[in-house]
Amino acid sequence: MECVKTAHAKKFQGEWAGNNLSPGDLPDDEYNYAHWQFREVVMWLEKYIEIVGYYSDWPQRKQLDNSYIKRKDVNDPKKIERTFPTRLGFLKLLLYNPPWLLTELKEEFYKWINSTGITADNCPERLKHYLFGIHEILEGETEKFDKERKNRKRELHPNFPEFAEKVKEGFEDINEISASGEVDKIKKDEKSRFGGNVEQGRKAFQQIANSISNNDYQSFHFWPQMTSEEREEYKSKKEKNNINPILHGWRTNSIDEIAQALNQEPKLTNNDLKLKNQNWEQQINQTEDIIKIQNIKGEVLADIQNKRQEKKTSRINISKGRLCFMNSSRR
Repeated sequence: MECVKTAHAKKFQGEWAGNNLSPGDLPDDEYNYAHWQFREVVMWLEKYIEIVGYYSDWPQRKQLDNSYIKRKDVNDPKKIERTFPTRLGFLKLLLYNPPWLLTELKEEFYKWINSTGITADNCPERLKHYLFGIHEILEGETEKFDKERKNRKRELHPNFPEFAEKVKEGFEDINEISASGEVDKIKKDEKSRFGGNVEQGRKAFQQIANSISNNDYQSFHFWPQMTSEEREEYKSKKEKNNINPILHGWRTNSIDEIAQALNQEPKLTNNDLKLKNQNWEQQINQTEDIIKIQNIKGEVLADIQNKRQEKKTSRINISKGRLCFMNSSRR
């Protein structure tokens, strides 16, 4: 049978001007943030592999600390099978980065495959499709993923109060983890890159990709899909209430997270930020795209971190200057 090859190498052109920045022009914080976003998705993939029990020696194979994933529902294999594809969607946030950085992340992906010892011979079918899906998204090939995400069966309809409650609980968990400082600790500990061999990992991935037939590729679904009847029923219910609770939740959570970051010591105001970031709240409220909201939040938080560090450095220099002045006055 004809086999699926790796997604064709193309330069994905995001809509932000920053996607054409050269390595020397991309700010360090944005570079590190992109790597963290990628590693967080890998973290969830490792959690998925752990929960479904694909490998008995997985604790020795896995590369990342996923202890900050606190959600109790993901300890259920059926639940995490629905949850991981949603996390996989976060990879799309990376497509606004320069092509050279996406190439670098693919190399990290190959190194991870090599480090974990996953091969075409020992890779379960569903995991093969997840790995291929990651690679496709990193190459800007999101058509299948986007189509299936849009047509996925919902456990709860967005108009139901229980759905809004679930969204609220999810964002409360995110805020609790952020406030605990656990993510920052893991970010610091996980700064190094994966230690595997790029070429060996690339070869292993190609063999995995080639083991997926065209028929298997077309019949695989990231989520259970709606039938035409279910889709019409869903549309009918959705038209009765145009408020998107997920979009609303992303907006609210992002605004709260930025506000909390501004209020940390030393405190900052919007006027302390870069000019393009000063109207961040208005930008978030006017955006209908979750990916854009996440990118706005990421850029503003990085700006806050830089400005806070500048303020701390300035205070230290002022203190040193005063100390020098006092010492010279005593002489």
